Amino acid sequence: AAKPMICIWDDHEFFDNAWRDGATGDSEYGGPAEYAEVRRAATQAYYEWMPVRAGKGFNTGEDRHLYRHLRYGRLFELILPDLRTYRDLQGPLNTVNDSSRTMMGTDQFGWFGDVLTTSSTTWQLIGNSVMFAPMTLPNTLDPRVHDWLVDQVGVPPDGVALNTDQWDGYMVERQRIIDLIAERRAKGSQPGLNVVFLTGDIHSSWAADIPASAADYRLRRDMDVVAAEFIVPSVTAGSAYDAIVPSPVAAPAVKEALRVGQDALTTIDHWYKYVDLTRHGMMVVDVDSTRTQVDWFHGEVLQDDAPMTYTTSWQTRVGDPGARPAAGPLQ
Repeated sequence: AAKPMICIWDDHEFFDNAWRDGATGDSEYGGPAEYAEVRRAATQAYYEWMPVRAGKGFNTGEDRHLYRHLRYGRLFELILPDLRTYRDLQGPLNTVNDSSRTMMGTDQFGWFGDVLTTSSTTWQLIGNSVMFAPMTLPNTLDPRVHDWLVDQVGVPPDGVALNTDQWDGYMVERQRIIDLIAERRAKGSQPGLNVVFLTGDIHSSWAADIPASAADYRLRRDMDVVAAEFIVPSVTAGSAYDAIVPSPVAAPAVKEALRVGQDALTTIDHWYKYVDLTRHGMMVVDVDSTRTQVDWFHGEVLQDDAPMTYTTSWQTRVGDPGARPAAGPLQ
C-alpha cells in the first residue's frame, strides 16, 4: 500500500520451472490434472491479491492475461511479457534450436512484436523473467569448424545451453526478437529502438551485451550489438554461493572458486561484462533521455542490521546499444 509496485510472475507462483502444462524442477505434484488445478488456484490468488491490471485476451478466448505494457510519456515503455503461461516444455539439448519451440506462444509473440516495433518512446524496457543473453559453451572457437558443425550437423549456432529453462532453451524465438530490433535499427526509423532487458530469476548480478549474432560475436567476426541486459540479484533467495558453501569456514574458498567461474564466463561468453554470483542485494535503474544506468548495491541481507553498500554501475546509451561501465552511482 505504501510503495508502487509493477509485478510479473515467474515460476514459483505455481511450481519450480513451470511450463504450459507442467513443471520440470524440484516441485512434486501428481500429474497434469493436479498441476492444472494448482495453477488455476494460484492464478486466482495472484489476480485477487497482487496489484496488477489484467488485460483481455489478444486474439484469443482468454478472459484475462498478465502480459501488458505501460508507457511513461515519451521517455520509455515498460513491456512485461508472461514467460511461463504459454511456454513449451523445457526440452533436452537437441531441441533448443527447434524453430517450432516457443516461450511466449503465438498470440503473445504477435502482441510483443507489435508493441516493440511500433514503440515511439526513447527507451523500451523489457521486464524479463529469465536470462536473455546466451549462457552457452562454444561448439568450437575455430570459425570454419563452427560453420561446418552448424551447417552439416545442425548444432545450435549460439552454443551448448547450460540452462534450458531460460531463453537458451528457445533459441530460435530469441533470435526472432533480436532480428526485430536489428531490422528496425537498420531502417533508421525515428525514433529508433533502445532496448534494455531488466531481468531476474537467476539470483545473481549480471550486465551483458545482446549480440545481433552470438556465434559471430563469440568468434569476433561481427561485434554488432542490439540491446543491453541488466540482471538483479536476489534479496534473500539462495545465490550460487549459498547453494554450495558447506560451512562458514569454507566461505573464502567457495568465493574464490566462484570468482574463477565468473572470469571463465566472461571469457567464454564475452558479451557478459559484469558477473557476481555471490552477493545478495538490489539494483537501482535510472532512465533519462540519453542513457539508462543501473547501480548495484550488495549486502549480507540475511544478517540483522547489515548495511547495503554500493558495488558498481553500468549503463547503455541512446544509439549505442550494449553494456558500458559508468563512472559511479547516481546521486
